[in-house]
Amino acid sequence: MVEYLSLGALAKRLGRDKSGLSRHAKNGTIPRRSDGKFDLEKVKTALTKNVDLSKARTVDRRATTPVDASTSTPRQRAQRSTPIDRRAPVGGYDVEAILVDGKFMTIRNAEALAETYRARLAKMQYDAESGDAAKAEAEAWTAWAPRAADKLAEELGVDRRKLTAVLEDLVLRQIEDREAGGKFRVGD
Repeated sequence: MVEYLSLGALAKRLGRDKSGLSRHAKNGTIPRRSDGKFDLEKVKTALTKNVDLSKARTVDRRATTPVDASTSTPRQRAQRSTPIDRRAPVGGYDVEAILVDGKFMTIRNAEALAETYRARLAKMQYDAESGDAAKAEAEAWTAWAPRAADKLAEELGVDRRKLTAVLEDLVLRQIEDREAGGKFRVGD
């Protein structure tokens, strides 16, 4: 007898990740019926023929079992739902994985992420010191004035050209004041 299964039921039956099977269905790697159901035998055949099973991830059923909210603490529920980066751990450390930004990852991956953050911080500091960030901000505000004037003029029913000129003048004065070290102020 032919079995037609939903994506969730198919994932449970095959012990595979639901999102991975969904991706295979969208790519056409596994066949999907017009009603959205899957023929179990055809999917098994397609997976063995089209997918390198050595790279396939199976689902750890222990980690995805439902948690009884009445008997577990919020911390236990959060721990069970936290994704784990399962790449090879770095040798020489007592800890295989650490929690970074709400996600478990290996020490090596955490160090690489920290290096990326340090590089971004150094770039931001360089941009601030060289004035590139200030130039970009000034250009953004200068481009904003005419766009805002169009919408404000339409909403208020005033002359668009006059309002554009006033806004551009105010923006330019603010930019000059900021470059001179002054504080932001609203019109004089």
